[in-house]
Amino acid sequence: MNDSAYIFDQVTSIFEITCVILFIIAVSCVIYVKVYACEWAGYNKSEKLAMVGRIAIALALGITMCFISNNDRKRSERIWKYGVITVGTTIQKISPGRGEPSIEYRFMVNNHVYTSTDGYTYNGERITGIKEHDGHYRVIYNRIDPTESVMDFKAPVGSSK
Repeated sequence: MNDSAYIFDQVTSIFEITCVILFIIAVSCVIYVKVYACEWAGYNKSEKLAMVGRIAIALALGITMCFISNNDRKRSERIWKYGVITVGTTIQKISPGRGEPSIEYRFMVNNHVYTSTDGYTYNGERITGIKEHDGHYRVIYNRIDPTESVMDFKAPVGSSK
């Protein structure tokens, strides 16, 4: 499974970037308050509340991004720790109105069919040559919870090579 480590590196990188952004936002807010604290006397109550509100919104967004990224990281860690490899079949390309397109795929574990989706990109670069319908690729799934899976588009199987 080591040749599929790129999948998990991407999630870890996203988590680290999000935490750095959150740290920068927090430091910027502290500096903003400290630098402009001497001028607070010139503001009325509603202007002070507006400044504090902007800081709170920035921090809340940063914390939310970090929380979401951390959940993705933990999911990836579980797949990596309890990962089992099988073969999955691509079903279709999903093109949302906004955001990145993804591929819907299915795989079977203990006579139960699971369906999931994965994106086309890795570290911001689009993976090319993916067979969008009836392609066969390696799937790594969490043996404890097979709903947690990832399709390895860099590892085609059989006719998808």
